[in-house]
Amino acid sequence: METADPTTSTLVVGTWSPVPQIIFGSATDLRIAGGNDENTTAKAADYLAHGNPDSTFVHLDEVDGAGHASGSASDAYLKALNTVDGQVGRLLDAVASRPTYAKENWLVVITADHGHTPTGGYGGNTPLERGTFVIARGQGIEPGSVRNDVKITDIALTVLRHEGVATDPAWNLDGTALSELKPDAFDALRDSLRAPVDETKLPAGTKGWTNTTPEGWTIDNSNMPAGGVTEWHGWSFATDEFWTNAERGQGRESNVRARNVFAVADSDEWDDKAHDAGQFDSTLVSPAFPLNGAATANVSYATNYLIDGPQTGDVYVSYDGGAPQLVKSYRANTNTVEHLKLDVPAGAQSAKLSFRYTGTNSAFWTVDQVAFGQPNPPSQLAVASLRADTELLGRPGTDAPWKVTADGVVRTVQGVPVRGAEVVAELRYGNQVQMLTGTTKTDGSVHFRRPCSRAMPRPPSPSPTCATSTSRTTASSTRSAGWSSPDPPATRADRATPTCRPAGPRASVGSDRAPPPPVYRVGGHRQARICCRGTQHNASRGAPDRVNGGDGDQATQA
Repeated sequence: METADPTTSTLVVGTWSPVPQIIFGSATDLRIAGGNDENTTAKAADYLAHGNPDSTFVHLDEVDGAGHASGSASDAYLKALNTVDGQVGRLLDAVASRPTYAKENWLVVITADHGHTPTGGYGGNTPLERGTFVIARGQGIEPGSVRNDVKITDIALTVLRHEGVATDPAWNLDGTALSELKPDAFDALRDSLRAPVDETKLPAGTKGWTNTTPEGWTIDNSNMPAGGVTEWHGWSFATDEFWTNAERGQGRESNVRARNVFAVADSDEWDDKAHDAGQFDSTLVSPAFPLNGAATANVSYATNYLIDGPQTGDVYVSYDGGAPQLVKSYRANTNTVEHLKLDVPAGAQSAKLSFRYTGTNSAFWTVDQVAFGQPNPPSQLAVASLRADTELLGRPGTDAPWKVTADGVVRTVQGVPVRGAEVVAELRYGNQVQMLTGTTKTDGSVHFRRPCSRAMPRPPSPSPTCATSTSRTTASSTRSAGWSSPDPPATRADRATPTCRPAGPRASVGSDRAPPPPVYRVGGHRQARICCRGTQHNASRGAPDRVNGGDGDQATQA
């Protein structure tokens, strides 16, 4: 926080001296070693009530001391918990007593880094040692709510978001801000989790597994031998509390990136009960994810792949129900959040992911937080409407020039007006070409105006043509749209009425009919083209794209 904004006021008060003196560096504005929890609480409360720290870290240590000395089942431990509860209350009261409290936005987060055994100490893999908590109060946090997907690694990201500090992906932070945590499909299974069937080391009433899939997901166990431990027959869904305590000390505690309910294939535990011949072989299949036309897709998931014998882990993708294509193989221990980029075949409408695990009394593979997304597809501009008008700037029957105007509206194919698009119109009449440029306004509209000389060659041969003063057309293509402007009428009085006449020689001056006006020609058609050549607004992202047009851009004949 100090690096992001050196003017930020930071305070650290800690009972255990390494916290303020070593763990928090010299960039911290004020570091105080309290010596004991009572002194730490008093100093921190004073600064919170009467000072103006933007961010404060307070460390109270005597609960930990009681746990080491007497254990978590002792009266001393319970007394220390009651004492620290009162000290935390004093800190909260100090914050609330601030004269400006009503105008301030405070986030309070309380946690502990570990628990203790009943007789004292920690460092093992029992629930009492590994279990901890996060208690939070602040804007956007529902009072009294309980979540099962929060990790202590989320605290740092939550505080940084609250303080407005941008994070860099290069930091490789494991956590997620509380405001950004979203349940995944597996978490929806929590209320339907089951009690143990074959796992005898768990208390009978413990609920924490199921082989029922969430909506859209399926499990292919067609290659699984019959028998084995029921809970782990093929891919299953479980909680950390259930799975890791089924058999401790075999690495399951390392599954720290999974949250709440996750998918697990465990050939080791499954093999602990007699089964038919054959290896564990099960495939977890995702729902069909819709595709949006973009050329790539992004897949991410948290995974822990641990080997202790013969086993394989493979990820596949299939498009529109086609043959699965290998995306990722696991043959070495891996504990990470994967980010994979897929090349999507042109025209594909949907994609499915498959996670196939095989193993012979080996270890396990966990998968969680599966996410599938795509970048915005290339923006497609369409001239949703176009009105072209011509007006004779003089007396009928003379060689006075004509004024050509065109008003268009540019939108995406989704109907969103495109602002700030540079539009180039190519106006052809006779053997002359003029380039007209314009930029779309907030509503996507663009306006062109240009006077045109009467001088032009005659049509190659007389042929019937139909003329009207206005023309409306809708045209869309991937990058451009065309418009056409037919012959204008002889006078304004004719503006609303199309008239048909042969395209022949020009009438002589003084005749009772005006000569035909300029004709816009492209490839023999009365036509002009609009194409986008400059900065195009991508309405899906709100960011500008570069778009190029050219002679190959499609033109649409009215």
